[in-house]
Amino acid sequence: MELRQTGRQRLTVAVTGHRDLVTSEIGPLREKVRWILGHLVEEYPDLQLEILSGLAEGADQLVADEALALGLPLIAVLPFELDEYRRDFSDTSGLDRLLASCEQISLPRMDEGTPLDAEARSRQYAQLGVFLSNHCQVLLALWDGKDSEKLGGTSSVITYHLTGVMPGFEVEDATP
Repeated sequence: MELRQTGRQRLTVAVTGHRDLVTSEIGPLREKVRWILGHLVEEYPDLQLEILSGLAEGADQLVADEALALGLPLIAVLPFELDEYRRDFSDTSGLDRLLASCEQISLPRMDEGTPLDAEARSRQYAQLGVFLSNHCQVLLALWDGKDSEKLGGTSSVITYHLTGVMPGFEVEDATP
């Protein structure tokens, strides 16, 4: 899937991270993300830096805010159609604000025609993680380093990015 054509080569950074950031760590995380993105812009001036994000609450929105503050293009990759995705948010105001400033892609349903229960939702999030990993040169992970068994969670996305394997998920079924 071609995301976008520009006149310059791209350096694509995808985001994965926790939704429930520790409040006292948000400021330092924001500064570190700003530094990393700024460093990539300075280090690779001939490349167009762009950010891929699921725009989930927490890490995704923090990185998206910093990217937009630096004037970087942001592409939202949603695991479902927008109306369905909104159900996973406690407050959609951040999502709505960010969507107004970026391009948007919604991934197709993997299990079309079946109920979107908790297991199917997890598979959609796993598909999102695979998509993000497969379409970036840099995966920016805001992660506490703790492994989790949660399919499509931060640790499973990082494992997939490093090994090409996401336990409990058949990558062949995911969107290319």
